[in-house]
Amino acid sequence: MRVELARCIVEPMMDSVLAKDQLQREALALGFSLFGVARAQTAPGFEHLIEWIHRGYAKRIAALKKKRGVGFACMIHDIIPLVERDRVDAAHVRNFRRWLPQMLRVADRVFTPSDYARADLQKYARKKGWKMPPVSAIRYGPGLLPRETPTANAGPELPQDFVACVSTITAHKNQAMLVRLWRRLLQRHEAASVPHLVLVGAIGGKPESFRAELAQSAGVREKIIVLSGLTDAELASVYARCRLTLFPSFSEGWGLPVEESLAFGKFCISSNRASLPEVGGDWVDYFDPGNDAEAYAAIERALFQPGYLEDRTARIQRDYRAPTWTACARHLVATIDAPGVAASSR
Repeated sequence: MRVELARCIVEPMMDSVLAKDQLQREALALGFSLFGVARAQTAPGFEHLIEWIHRGYAKRIAALKKKRGVGFACMIHDIIPLVERDRVDAAHVRNFRRWLPQMLRVADRVFTPSDYARADLQKYARKKGWKMPPVSAIRYGPGLLPRETPTANAGPELPQDFVACVSTITAHKNQAMLVRLWRRLLQRHEAASVPHLVLVGAIGGKPESFRAELAQSAGVREKIIVLSGLTDAELASVYARCRLTLFPSFSEGWGLPVEESLAFGKFCISSNRASLPEVGGDWVDYFDPGNDAEAYAAIERALFQPGYLEDRTARIQRDYRAPTWTACARHLVATIDAPGVAASSR
């Protein structure tokens, strides 16, 4: 799915003012062909991009800039491997720690998906004493839209009543909390009244806490379903059929599942950390991902307080308007082509 999201930006750019001549098309193709190769060659559930593991990438960009006089802009989604090291695979941390300063040295401009990610990157760079190029935040569009992704006869077999959490299953995404909360729901309410919890995502780095919670929850396991490797149509079916969505992550650069939930007209209860309030605004209820009691109260209210979920959902379906990838691409192009941007490199 992420290659498809990248393509939403790349294809308009290839025909835009960024691609006025063959040289610029070649430069653009260099970066994004490597992106595509990385996704094709990476094991499922492992999030390395080619720039993080290809040691010559920054040197190739620097050589292209020197030879051709082009500018170089890169997207840095987040710096979670540096600020949440205890919750991230060690190899990922090492690769990212090497990659980031290399990219910042050759970049004429950096993009991030949120104001939070921009501030986080700038703060870390100041701490390290790195020279920073200009940094701009651009808002992503959702990866899926209901009008573009048919759900009829698509999707895995799902329970009649369920709550969904869409995310790679890792320590920093915090699905272990949801297992604990479902155990508490089943202790306090009749099992028939508690919806299933459907976790959609591959098992990623450091899933031990999730597995440990699941192992301790024999009475809960029949209420928890883990699905991996879904197509876009199957994932759209999950969004369309769920009662609501949850997103308990400790840290994000953006928060695509929150945005997708709203795009499908579904209420979301989300962590209040990092960029997530930027994504969800006042459409979403929030909780501290380190506070089980707070999260439980928010979820129990949505599930059991008469009329609450219906009112929140109705407002989303009536008034929410999802951002678009077209707007994202136009913002990207306009920022790169603004007078004075990377002029010394062009």
